[in-house]
Amino acid sequence: MKKINFYILMFFISNVQLVTCQEHLKLPSIGQGEYNVGFKSLWAFDKERNYSLQIDSLNTIECEKRPILVNIWYPTMEKNKSKMTYGDYLKIQGDSSCLSDISIKLIDYNREVLSREFFGKLYSKLEQTERDLYDDILNAKTTSILNAEKANGKYPLIIYHSGAASSYTDNFLMLEYLASNGFIVLGSAFQKGDGSTLNIDSDVDSFKDIDFLIDYAISTGLVDVNNITLLGHSAGAQAIMKYQSTGNSKAKNLILLDTTQDNHSLGLNYLWPFTTNVLDNQALFNNNILVFAEPTASFQLIEKLDKAKRTYVTVADLEHNEFISEGLIKRTLNLSSDNSKEYENVKNKYQKVCEIILNYLKPEFYLNKKELNGYDILIEESGKNVMANLKDIDDFDKPPSPRVFVHFYKQYGISKTTKLFNKFKNTHKEAPIYNSNFAFAWLYDNLTKEHIDIAKEIFFNYSEIGKSKSIIKAFENWCWIGKVSGKKEFETECNSRLKFLEGLNPKR
Repeated sequence: MKKINFYILMFFISNVQLVTCQEHLKLPSIGQGEYNVGFKSLWAFDKERNYSLQIDSLNTIECEKRPILVNIWYPTMEKNKSKMTYGDYLKIQGDSSCLSDISIKLIDYNREVLSREFFGKLYSKLEQTERDLYDDILNAKTTSILNAEKANGKYPLIIYHSGAASSYTDNFLMLEYLASNGFIVLGSAFQKGDGSTLNIDSDVDSFKDIDFLIDYAISTGLVDVNNITLLGHSAGAQAIMKYQSTGNSKAKNLILLDTTQDNHSLGLNYLWPFTTNVLDNQALFNNNILVFAEPTASFQLIEKLDKAKRTYVTVADLEHNEFISEGLIKRTLNLSSDNSKEYENVKNKYQKVCEIILNYLKPEFYLNKKELNGYDILIEESGKNVMANLKDIDDFDKPPSPRVFVHFYKQYGISKTTKLFNKFKNTHKEAPIYNSNFAFAWLYDNLTKEHIDIAKEIFFNYSEIGKSKSIIKAFENWCWIGKVSGKKEFETECNSRLKFLEGLNPKR
């Protein structure tokens, strides 16, 4: 999930003045609602589960019950108290031997997570200038007030699940924003159930932690039990999809931030095992789903969930970790006069993601969706008949989204789809349907004996716009991923399809 920043040293060489001349770094500002934000952090125990954390081959931390970190963001009317620093989020502690030891280990773990995210290396490997900058990050002020008094009333509840190899604070800017707009938000560490690592569990113990957090929030009497939302990023989004598949979910809404699967074919489900849970339990997805992804997403999995009311959002220019706070903060560290426009674009996109979520959960929050419906940000609603008003090629005045394009192909076949493809290929080259990543996903689904002629037509279409080599490269990369991940069945299938493609003449 985490990407290494190879340019951090160049930042220090060319932009040292930016760091040293500032008294303190400032966190990105994405706006605030009518409330101030309170924050509390505590440990609670799930009495139904035991837990031990493996320290090394000889040592463990033993707990009679599973400790669950409960982080709570909530609305407050307090105004004149000092705001927390980013580093205050990491100052967890416990009042027993078990909790004290686990708190120390979790603090250490999160320090390494942040070091790798921001600088691409272990904390112990940071240069002194990097450590100073790391300290500046932790000293930056947030919008939260520690242990503030909660505002009166009951509020909708959001449970947030972070992604793999993430900090438990990985999206705090978004969570603060939602709390300031009248939500109570709970997050946790969701640590692996078997104690082998402090990385997220993303399976049964994550599910039980979600149940625990919901029950804990309900027990306070402060939340609306009929208005519960599950929000997750990456593997955290996958985890809440799997959780919904269990049939135990109380969630009214699921909000998925870049699951990483939505851009790909369901034929690649070897690499996303959670898709099996979802496909086997489609009827259980009868709630509302808001899903974010890159513009090349065709949302094949979510499209199967026709009992759910689905809203699809694609956002250009955001890398995977820029759907969360840590990715945006990383951009702040690399800020210079040369990339300030790029930074502002990413910050504005992240803020729009937050606003779209707020509008989804609180429709009274005004959002001009017409301004968003372009290649940069596109919002589409689900419907039983996507093609109801799009029967002919002339009905399109611009290339359709990959999702609509796939529907068009399924309804009208490859011949008519090729004509639609050709209509805009010279005038809208930047459209997502002409992207090699989308081409790979569409091709992979059709490289079977039953659809071999269709696969040839698809490959020829993309070859005519110069994409044949990049498509071949995409297949090579995915076959390699199958090999290194030990997915032998997928590796064999992928190589077979690659061999066929390589044997084709890219010209008709």
